[in-house]
Order: sequence, then structure tokens, then C-alpha cells
Amino acid sequence: MAASKKPKSEEQVNNNNKVDHDHDDDDEDDVLGDNELSYIESIALPVISLEPATSEILDVIEGQREQISNAGDEELQLGGDNSNSDSDGQNGKQIEKPSHPKRRKPIGFLHYCCFIKELESPYEYSKGVKMWMLFVYAFAGMVPAMGSAVFYPSVHDIARDFHSNLGVINLSVGLYMLSLGIFPLWWSYLAELKGRRITYLISYSLFFLFNIGCARASSVGMLLVFRVLTGGAASSSQSVGAGALGDIYIPSQRGRANAYFYLGPLCGPLFAPVMAGALTERWGWRSTQYFLMIVSFASFLSILFGLPETLKKKPIPEDVIQSRKRRKEKNLIKYYAYLFFEYVISPFMALSLLKHPAFLFAISYSSFGYGCLYLMNTSIPQLFEAAPYNFSEIIIGLLYLPNGIGYITGSLVSGRWSDHIIKKSLKQNNGVLLPEARLGFNMICAGILVSSGLILFGWSAGKKVFWLVPLIGTFMFGFASLMIFTTTLTFLVDSMPNRRSAAVSVNTFVRCIVAGIASFIAFPLINALGAGWLYTILTGISLVFLVLQVYVKKKGPEWRAKMTMETG
Repeated sequence: MAASKKPKSEEQVNNNNKVDHDHDDDDEDDVLGDNELSYIESIALPVISLEPATSEILDVIEGQREQISNAGDEELQLGGDNSNSDSDGQNGKQIEKPSHPKRRKPIGFLHYCCFIKELESPYEYSKGVKMWMLFVYAFAGMVPAMGSAVFYPSVHDIARDFHSNLGVINLSVGLYMLSLGIFPLWWSYLAELKGRRITYLISYSLFFLFNIGCARASSVGMLLVFRVLTGGAASSSQSVGAGALGDIYIPSQRGRANAYFYLGPLCGPLFAPVMAGALTERWGWRSTQYFLMIVSFASFLSILFGLPETLKKKPIPEDVIQSRKRRKEKNLIKYYAYLFFEYVISPFMALSLLKHPAFLFAISYSSFGYGCLYLMNTSIPQLFEAAPYNFSEIIIGLLYLPNGIGYITGSLVSGRWSDHIIKKSLKQNNGVLLPEARLGFNMICAGILVSSGLILFGWSAGKKVFWLVPLIGTFMFGFASLMIFTTTLTFLVDSMPNRRSAAVSVNTFVRCIVAGIASFIAFPLINALGAGWLYTILTGISLVFLVLQVYVKKKGPEWRAKMTMETG
């Protein structure tokens, strides 16, 4: 290791994105000045982790770790409770933590309504408070998932009500999923710019209102429009929630936290079909939309009164403030063009992460699994309402239970397993965080189980075998897919410590696009290929993606080192 090589600090790397303040006055005529573009990129684009952990740059890492240690970096030093001393879980040192966490001046939207006070360091919240906040995040994440699943048992009832066919009604499910994927790009940008709390409160207020439109829809077109709006409104939950977890949990605790968080989005399809089946049989499909209104209002109240702001806001540079002021005074049209770029176009900058192989391959596997999940959910009514099963709507709803039970048991295993792996890696690498360590034997086991569950469900349901056999396949798929989802999510959060919400929003964008497409094509593919051959093809694709994860684990540190150099 060359002793003469000077380490580059994170501050130096970030400063490379800035420009000289001595710019010409003519630059004010541009729609975006370089200083403003740099500021927008700092919000919209995740900063790549500066811990690439390859042998060529270990000296850089050592320099960073020394600087971080001297600065009292919270993520390396603070644990998850308020005890006076504890091990930091990464470098094995005993640290002293304040017995009374320091409060900060509240910055959250409607902060006076929240019973939990804001802290300078969200890592210092007690274990009980963190568990409550985790529950609020997970419950909020369950609401949009329920919004898609409530339609499964009631598609025939909706088709009869509007004198339409199943293909058109399934279009509402697909459009809902597409909006769930696209809109998080803006929600995550708002969360990084204005805060987590205000983003949640706005989105769930809109979700409540748009569900009134769904419940009162008088035509298929009106239903489709409001389904798109409800999906977009509720889509903040997963990207913002997963990013907020990174605000309060250190890396060695995030695996378990993300596993519990994912129970919300994945258990929505467990509870919603059961409730929807019973509600549809008793009061019709519109009652399911009123049910969503009740659930979303409960989530809104839990956020309003029980979720403090955890974001550490970056102050807007003075030169950006002055540049905006001069532009507004000089040319109002260009000023509004700048605002349009900042709030409408710039969130798409986060999609540039997909050019990096490590993120592309990891997100692709998670997205494919999510697409299989929605294809399976869409297939269940088609396969089990026909002879010889002839199940009623409420029984169809109950068929989703094994999948959900698989999610619950998977969460108990995957988070602990992932955290165990990362703690072992930290010890082996002198406290350096290697996100790729999570992509180990646990992912191989999960990939094999997912493939086995897919092929078991496809052939047994397609050949009309006794109903319990395909449900075993759904349980296996649910158990293993949660391991894949949570491991991938934690990998992304660990790799993007400074822009977690934006990183997760890209993951949500891709997987919901895939899920929406899967909802569109489920019926025609089953009719054309049969369930057995369709799920055989999906099994083969799943195994290909599994091999790619092994490649990510091998090449990931090198790829992250390259990303670090590209960003500064």
C-alpha cells in the first residue's frame, strides 16, 4: 500500500461537483446556472458510497475512516438505544453515548402535532420509539399494496357492474402498478428536499381523496383515471419509508429492520383479498374502496401524531439563493422554466443509476421477482374460479394466505440472516462496510426456493391438482421472495448512505413497471401457453438472474470503486 497516496475525503469528493463562484454575469441568462445544477444534482442523484473496499483503494478507505472517526461520524458510532455505552457493531470499540439525546429545533411539517420530538441524531431514538416508527412505516407501506390486491377477488363483480370484460378490469390493476412505480421519483425528490414527514402527509391525504373517486366511479374510464391517481398518491410509502429507516438504523441493524418494514408492502396482498372477498360478497366491490379510505385515514393519523421528521436538511447554498432571486427579477419566463426543471425533470436524474451494473443487476432480480408475484396474484382467480375448483370470491381471497404466511416467516429469517452476514463481514474487513457481503449464500438459497415455488405452482394449478399442492408453491415463493426483496433493498440502502430515498425510488420505479406489465399479460399468457409452461419459463429466467447476483457479489467492489471515481 503506497504511503504517499493521499486519501480523498467525502467533503473533497462532494466539492468536486461544485463550480467556481466567480462566474460571469452572463450566466444569469441561462435557464440553469452551473451552481444551481450542481445543487439539484446533490438532491436528485444519490451519492455513491465512498467505501469501495477493493485492494487498490484500501488506503483511501483508511483515510476516510480516520477522518470519519475524528469527526464523530454517527453512522459508525451510534447504536440503536440510549444506554450509556455499547459496541458500535462495526469496529468493536466501546463508545460513550449521551444519556439524554439532544433535541433539535423542529423542522418537520406540522411538527407541533407529533408526540415524538425531533433529535439532532435520529440514531439516538430509543429501541421502543424506533419500533413504533418502523410500525408506522410498514403500515403506511401496506396501504398501497392493499390498493392493488383488493381488486383480485372482485374483478368479476366489477366487470358485471360496468358491463365490461376481465381484460379491461385487469387494466386498472396494471395502471395502478405503473403509477406506483413512476411517481416515487417525485416523492423521493420531495422527501430529500422538504422532508419525510410532509411527503407522507401530502401523499396519504391525496390517496384518501382519490379513493372517494374510485368508490363513486360511474364508468370504467372514470375508474381507470382515479386508479392511476390513487396509485400515484400512495407511491411515496416504499421509497420514502425505506430511506427513512436508514435515518434511524445503523447498517448492522438495517437488515432486520428492512425485513420487518417489507412485511407491510407484502402483507397487503395477504389481508386485502380476504377482506375484499368478504366485503364484495356482502356489499359489492365499491365497499372495498371505502375500506381503503378507512385504512389510509388511520395511516395518516399515525403519521401526523407519531412520526417525527428524521431528515437532515441540507442548507441551500447562498449563491443558489441569490441566483434564483436575480433570475426571477430579470426574466420571469426563465425563472419558471428553472422551477419546471427542478421539480419535474430533475427527479429523473436518479434513473442514471441504472447505467451501473451492480445496481442494474440487483434491481433487475428484485423487479423480476416482484413481477412474478403480481403475475401469480393475477393468475389465482383465473385458475381457481374455473372447474374443477369453482371457488367463491371469499375462498379466492383465502387462497392468498399461504403466500402471506411465507412473507411473515421469511421476514423472521431473512433480516437476522442478512445482519449476521454483514456483522461477520465488518469484523473480517476491519469495520469497513461491504454492501455486497449481503449477497451471499442466503441469496442462493432464496433463488432456488423461488424457482421451486414457481414451477410447483404453475404445473400443479395448471393440471388442476388438489388445491393444497399449488398453495405449497405460493408459500415457498412468498418465503423466498421476501428474502430477495429485503436483501436487495438493504444492499441499495447500504450502497447509497447519503441518498437512500432516491436509490430506493429507482428500485420501486423498475419493479412496479414490471409488476404492471405482468398484470397486463397474465391472462393472455396463461391462455396461450398454459400455466405449466408459463411458470417453467419464469423459473428459467429466475435462475439466470440468480447467477447474475453471484456475479454482482464478485465484481461489486470493483464496480463501486469505478462509480466513486466517476462521481468525483
